[in-house]
Amino acid sequence: MRLAKVLRPPTFAALEERLAAAVGEERPFHVVHFDGHGASPGGGGGPGVFDATGGEAVALFETDSGGQDPVPAGQFARVLADGWLHGVSRDGVTVP
Repeated sequence: MRLAKVLRPPTFAALEERLAAAVGEERPFHVVHFDGHGASPGGGGGPGVFDATGGEAVALFETDSGGQDPVPAGQFARVLADGWLHGVSRDGVTVP
């Protein structure tokens, strides 16, 4: 069993690489806890808050320079599925 790992840098590319490496080693993670932000279409927000206007919810990762990298929910889900994930946890709630 793999224990907690902190993703540094917290980029989507780093997540893809970490999950792919775990699958390649035949030691996949069972649960990923996403401790980040997201946005849904028409979610509004104030200055500096991302508003997903493309019709799909997004998870906000960081760019290499620390900016926002909105990743569409479908793309995020595919990477998690490719990583053989059993569940995702956010705010203490596990989603199978």
